[in-house]
Amino acid sequence: MQRDARDKRITTTAWVLFFAMWGSTALVERLAQVDLRNLQYGAAGLILLGMNMARARLGIPMSRLTLVIGLLALSGGILWETMGQPQIYMMVGVTAVAVLAAEGALRLQARLGPSAETLVPVRPKGGRSRRRKR
Repeated sequence: MQRDARDKRITTTAWVLFFAMWGSTALVERLAQVDLRNLQYGAAGLILLGMNMARARLGIPMSRLTLVIGLLALSGGILWETMGQPQIYMMVGVTAVAVLAAEGALRLQARLGPSAETLVPVRPKGGRSRRRKR
């Protein structure tokens, strides 16, 4: 499978997970009369970070935007759940840490290079199997 096709499959899977998570938590919110917004933020962050981990494992460049948004969503959901409404200086600090962590992850991926692509089995060109026909 080509790199672009793999990236499209990862992105499509992330969108499916996102809409399934959002719909199921909205349904539970409506039926149980509870507030699950912080859970939604955290889950969206995990989905975005997981998407970038899958990209890195397959040797596809990670997206800086989705790394930062994923880190912000995850940390924002955790902060809001544990502390109520955090102060502005905490959110500025979390944003700075998210940007620096995303930059570090991208530099690490660039340093490691395309060696991660060898983790995925590659089918021979032409789609032929290696078995002999009788």
